[in-house]
Amino acid sequence: MATIRPMTPADYPTVAAMAHEAAIRGLVGRPTWSTAADVAAEVAAFPGAVFLVVEEGGAVVGMAGYRLTEYKEAEVYGPLVINEGSGIGAWLEGRITTMAKQAGAEACSMLIGLNNRSGAAWAEWRGYHPDTESPETLLCWAFPGEIAAPSPEVARKVRPARPEDLDRILQLHSQAFPADNESRDRWAAAIPRCRVVEEDGQVVGFCRLDLPIPFIRALCIDPDYRRRGLGSGLLRVVLTEFWAQADQPVPVKAAVRLDNAAAVQFCRRIGFRQEIPVAKWTKLERDVEVDEGACPKD
Repeated sequence: MATIRPMTPADYPTVAAMAHEAAIRGLVGRPTWSTAADVAAEVAAFPGAVFLVVEEGGAVVGMAGYRLTEYKEAEVYGPLVINEGSGIGAWLEGRITTMAKQAGAEACSMLIGLNNRSGAAWAEWRGYHPDTESPETLLCWAFPGEIAAPSPEVARKVRPARPEDLDRILQLHSQAFPADNESRDRWAAAIPRCRVVEEDGQVVGFCRLDLPIPFIRALCIDPDYRRRGLGSGLLRVVLTEFWAQADQPVPVKAAVRLDNAAAVQFCRRIGFRQEIPVAKWTKLERDVEVDEGACPKD
């Protein structure tokens, strides 16, 4: 008989292997773990997140989880299952979304691979719909030792951001991403994680690396200063600094809109790889059916 229980550190290697296989096949965009250390890092980064596994015959055969964001959206991890069609995925999804609703989530979202037609059909059956306000996205990773060092000429123009750079950073970001509504306070708190590049005596670009799960949150260059190698040089400085200071060098993720061909080619030219094209699917809280907890094989 299958049982659902909270995920424990002993499960991390098995769960990481499941997530890695799903990433290779381009099935889901969340989670994107490859090792037990990846799982441990994300669990530690989001202490309020919930992760469950299904165990059958002493073996883990499924996993799912969620993290509640400040916007009351539950970002759903998985579900991942060993055997498709067993009903375990639906069982996990029902339990997770019920827990998220009880925790105050107003919507649940999944990132499903664009080539995962069966996954999209399954999500629709479970009450999810394509999120028309969220563009299709390419997830990709930069790996330690695979990115070229920045040119000394550009590296000399890069420095840590200072509080007085905030207005300029917000100006550049709003030009590039007008729909992004992250608050000024959150940007102010992120200043220590930003690097700026200067040209002609002014800040003409910045890059923000979010932690503890390393993610390029934004890279913006003033349109008048593009095609000078400043963006690629700035990103290489940020990656080089991060890996030099990290206790354990790990891949750094980026996400770019698939309809932004220039951004996609830029990431590939820098050396980002292990790509997963995904779309966001969302289910509103009112569509969440309360899970009764029955095992699919009862």
